[in-house]
Amino acid sequence: MSDSHAQQPKKRSFSFDDILSILDDDKPVPKAAPAAAEPPAARPAPVVNEPLAPATSERPAPLPEPARVAAPMAAQAQPDSAIVDRLLADFEVKNAEIMRLNNELMQLKFEIKEKEQKISSLTAVEVTLKEKEEAIKDRDASVREKEAIIREKEAIIKEKDSVIKEREAAIKEKEAIIKEKEAALKDTEMARKEKEMAIAAKEAEINAYEAKIKELDARMSVMSEQLGTLRKFSARETSHEPFDEPVETPEEKPAIHVQEQMPAANDDDVAAIFKRLAAARAEEPAEDGEEGQEKPRKPRSAKLYDL
Repeated sequence: MSDSHAQQPKKRSFSFDDILSILDDDKPVPKAAPAAAEPPAARPAPVVNEPLAPATSERPAPLPEPARVAAPMAAQAQPDSAIVDRLLADFEVKNAEIMRLNNELMQLKFEIKEKEQKISSLTAVEVTLKEKEEAIKDRDASVREKEAIIREKEAIIKEKDSVIKEREAAIKEKEAIIKEKEAALKDTEMARKEKEMAIAAKEAEINAYEAKIKELDARMSVMSEQLGTLRKFSARETSHEPFDEPVETPEEKPAIHVQEQMPAANDDDVAAIFKRLAAARAEEPAEDGEEGQEKPRKPRSAKLYDL
C-alpha cells in the first residue's frame, strides 16, 4: 500500500494566493494535469449535476478487518471516469473564470496606471496651483499694501484739495478786491481827469478874465488919457490960454494923478460916465456858451459919445 501511494502523483491544488501571484507576474495560468491516472481519494467525491445512486435504508453488513482495509484499496484502484470528467469540466470552468478574472485584472491594472498618471498630473497641477495660490496671496498682500498707500495718498490729496479750494477762494476774494480797487482807481482817474479838465477850464476862464482885465486896463488908460486931454482942452478954452503944453502920456503920469488934478465939479461927470458904461454892459444879452456856461462878452471900445 505504501508503494502504491508513493508511485501515484500528487494532485495539484490552486489556492487564491497562487492565482493572485500568477496574475501579478503576468504569466499564463498553467492548466492542471488531468487526474485520470490518479485514483480517487478515500473521501467521497462531490456530486455535480448528477444524482448519486439511491441510498438504501439497509445498512451493509460489517466486514471483517481484512475486508475493511481491502475495500478502500479496491475503490482506489478502480478508476471512476464519471467523477474525473466532472472534475475536468469544473476545472475548465474555473480556468476560464480565472482567465476572465485575469483579463479584468489586467484591465484594472491599466486603468489604475492611467489613474495614477492622472493622479500624478493632478498632483503636479495641484502643486502648481498651490504655488500660484501662494503667489496670488503674495500679490494680494502687495495689492493690499498698495491699496493702503493709495488710501493714504487719497487722504493727502483730499487735504491738499481742501487747502487748494481755500486758497482759490482767498484768491477769488483778492481778485474781487483788486477789481474793486481797479474800479476805484479808474473812478479816481476819471475824477482826476474831470478835475484837471475843470481846472483847465477854470484856468482858461482865469486867463480870459486876465485878458479882459488887461484889456480893461488898457481901455481905462486910454480913456484916462483922453479925459486928461479933454479936461486940459476945456480948461484952456475957459481961461483963453495958449495950448502949448505937451500932452502927457499914461506912462509919464498915471490916471490917479489925473483924477487928483481934476476939478471937483467934473468928478460927478466921470462917475456918470462909468455908470453909463456899466449900465450899457448890463443891458447887453449874454449868449449861452457850451455846457450851460455863459459866453464871455465882447469887449467894447470906449467912444467919445459915451462921454
